[in-house]
Amino acid sequence: MTIFVEGVGNMELCKETALSGTQQTVLDLFRIIAALFVMLGHSFSFYQCTVFKDQTYFPYLQNIGVVLFFLLSGFLTAYSLNKNNYNHKYTFEIFFKHKMSRILKEYIPGLVLIALIDGVSIAVNGERYAYYQAYNIKHFVGNVLMLHNMGPNSILGHFFIPFGSGRPLWTLPVEWWLYMLYAALFLSISNKLVISVPRVMLFGMIVFMSCNYLITGRGAGLGFVFLLGVIAFYVNSLLKYETAMLVFVCSCMLYMIYGAIYKEAYTVCSFIILWLIFVSTLKIGEGSTERKSRRNPILCYLSKSTFMLYLTHYSVIDLFVRLNSSSFSIVTRFSLGIIVSVFLSLIGYYVFGYKDVFKKVFSNSVIHRIVKVR
Repeated sequence: MTIFVEGVGNMELCKETALSGTQQTVLDLFRIIAALFVMLGHSFSFYQCTVFKDQTYFPYLQNIGVVLFFLLSGFLTAYSLNKNNYNHKYTFEIFFKHKMSRILKEYIPGLVLIALIDGVSIAVNGERYAYYQAYNIKHFVGNVLMLHNMGPNSILGHFFIPFGSGRPLWTLPVEWWLYMLYAALFLSISNKLVISVPRVMLFGMIVFMSCNYLITGRGAGLGFVFLLGVIAFYVNSLLKYETAMLVFVCSCMLYMIYGAIYKEAYTVCSFIILWLIFVSTLKIGEGSTERKSRRNPILCYLSKSTFMLYLTHYSVIDLFVRLNSSSFSIVTRFSLGIIVSVFLSLIGYYVFGYKDVFKKVFSNSVIHRIVKVR
């Protein structure tokens, strides 16, 4: 599930496809919108309010948000690999170490926060807490290792499920193993690596873990969405600004019509229309200002905090949903769920992402020594 473009890894291509400050800001906006769709969509579903409470009138907002996240992941993975492999010396080992260090520094604290939030929910809500089966160390470790619900027919789901109340965590291992799959294929082809037993075994393990989500599985083919994101990176330079404006307007109108009629975000038609919106918006962002424009620092920070928001929002909202309704109104609980989720994500990113308080710990850890670049 990848494509090969002749010249990938060449320094000239890297320069031609370098992202402008405006394009980076557009990507930040997409990530923020995707995160808000997921958080608000879950809130509307929990409280059964507004026309977005279910799929009676329009696709679930949270499902649209997930599709946007996978488009972004495919695009940025292709961009990162192309940029870092300009001299054909970038290795899978380096890629793995880079991805793991960037993700784990927020992912593990996010899981700990979920554990703490669930602990509060158990103390406050007692029997109303609904995730006792998933609230244990086994599922915590399985989530850290990105094993939950993976493998053919989600076979590992018999052993590992999303930890505690973190229901959205099901997408994390899907995204992780798609990263690994595309990187392994890209670097093997671009660097003309010789086939060896260790490489075949590594690739086989990655395919085993990700195969259920390539064209089927929950999300109805999120591997295809990831691939669309990769394609977006390569076609971005081929699209003209005027054409992008027309495509953007038409695809937005088309999705409103499609959503009102079919009411499902996890379909090929939905994927393609959202992809058209994504690609055209990027080109519009590129053409609206000079390429030397700077990335918006506020949107950049908010964008980077969305990972922590994605990890913890469901647990926070669930905590407030299950509070005694006679003591707190729906409006109060709804508002508190949103406010606390956003506040927690901003603080969480500042401590664990921006300040990277675990950097020294990770640098001396066993994990780091295992993946250390020789």
